[in-house]
Amino acid sequence: MSNYKPRIRVESTHVKRLLELVSIAGIIYNAFVLLRNWESIPDTVPSHFGLDGRPDAYAGKSSLLLLPIVGFAIYLALTILDRYPHLFSYIWKITPENAYRQYQLAGTMLSALKAEVIWIFNYIVLTAIKISTGNSERLSPLFLPILLVVIFGPICLYLYVSYKEK
Repeated sequence: MSNYKPRIRVESTHVKRLLELVSIAGIIYNAFVLLRNWESIPDTVPSHFGLDGRPDAYAGKSSLLLLPIVGFAIYLALTILDRYPHLFSYIWKITPENAYRQYQLAGTMLSALKAEVIWIFNYIVLTAIKISTGNSERLSPLFLPILLVVIFGPICLYLYVSYKEK
């Protein structure tokens, strides 16, 4: 019984609802960009980038569809997972007293990760289009450091806040 986690419904916060809107806007935006530019995209586009941000592999333009599809799949998977916070693994012991807040924090972190992944994928698709049409040569040199901060920043913030709320 020590691993018991209460099954409770957690209301969304304003921040979480905003993050969900940002995610959905990112999905729509990516579809719009691809549809709007599809005819002008060359048949070969970058499909992989080295650490320096320069393309080091190429594929057909249909490969650009992979990132929005994977982004949408991640969005769906994390949205479904968010409905069952009592099934998560938590670092801190979940009790009836802290469950609501811990579940709320974990759900907000999932929403942040969804938004981040979708917009990172959008940036990669946009840059691949720019490179393939001759309007750019590589991803920004700041891409990797920013990516690390964007992904791990909210995770660290979640760990800090959830520790204080344990």
